[in-house]
Amino acid sequence: MNTQLFYLETLAAFHLGERGVGLEETNVVAHADTVFSALCLVYREKYGDEALRALLEHFTAQGQQSITLPFVLSSAYPFIRLSNDTRLPLFPRPLSPLPGIDPHDLAVLKQLKHVAFVSWTLFDAWLSGNGQVIADSLPGAGGIETRLQEQTVWVTAKEALAITQDLGTDEKGNVWLWRAGEVPRVSIDRASNASEIYQAGRVRFAPGGGLWVGFQWLADPEAWQAEMLDLLAVLGDAGLGGERSAGHGQFRIAATEAIDLPSAGEYFVTLSPCWPASAEEAAALLDARARYTLLPRRGWMGSPDPQGHSLRRKSVRMLGEGSVLASPGYGLVGGLADVTPDKFKAHRVYRYGIALPVGVTREANR
Repeated sequence: MNTQLFYLETLAAFHLGERGVGLEETNVVAHADTVFSALCLVYREKYGDEALRALLEHFTAQGQQSITLPFVLSSAYPFIRLSNDTRLPLFPRPLSPLPGIDPHDLAVLKQLKHVAFVSWTLFDAWLSGNGQVIADSLPGAGGIETRLQEQTVWVTAKEALAITQDLGTDEKGNVWLWRAGEVPRVSIDRASNASEIYQAGRVRFAPGGGLWVGFQWLADPEAWQAEMLDLLAVLGDAGLGGERSAGHGQFRIAATEAIDLPSAGEYFVTLSPCWPASAEEAAALLDARARYTLLPRRGWMGSPDPQGHSLRRKSVRMLGEGSVLASPGYGLVGGLADVTPDKFKAHRVYRYGIALPVGVTREANR
């Protein structure tokens, strides 16, 4: 299915909240619910409360099959910019078996155990069952190291050579696509003026790189593509993620690209966290051949209402990106989880949990 990729070139460090102690942990992925919430806040600033409520009605009623969703979106994943101005998007590692590789070959499995992201070429080969491409890209095949970023990114030999040539290596031979670390911050107690130092995690991407986010337009694609360009431009100035008051999270739209993702068949990989809208849907998705991770989602509210500034949203667990799920026999799966705190009455608070599916062949999910 045709998917529009927006390449968000980072202009500053990012803090993408992750489970951990305080603010010390950061991710390199902005989950789809984070991106959707940020876009909703920008949409509200542009059009007002009533317009945002009308938009959310499309998403909260999608299970009724009476209202068409305007779009579904992926999480935001890293991409690499090469010197010839091409961009290499990275995808989450699928949880389906490696095609053409003996599942009992512990040597190969050990080589790839730390891989979290793969290039589009490997992602497509993985889901289509193209074992030859996988075998040709194994680490060390042809004398080329195809694992980058401390073995967490796996690319083809050709891609590895191009990336290494453009970005170079450090003294240990590592190729860095991004670097994560901590920076000190100071908070001041309003009552006593006492200061307290804490550490905040942040990630910086290689020059020209950043995050990509994909959209599948389901209604009025030309209008929504133009709308999303405007919303993302505003969001790029405001910042995505945490620590925005310290200048984090800013980006610019460097390019867009349309790619054709395989449509979901009997099974699919989700590019966004999926929250099954009912117990029946969960049972249909999680059959005996499904492979999935659970992603806890929690955090503070971001609301224009003053009462919502110091409240935590209810926790919810979703099916994580890269999960291989059974197609339930109808259209889109997942929904918006209502995570409104019990004491908050001004409006409802949601987490986006609609899957963006990519088809997996039956042979690739044996």
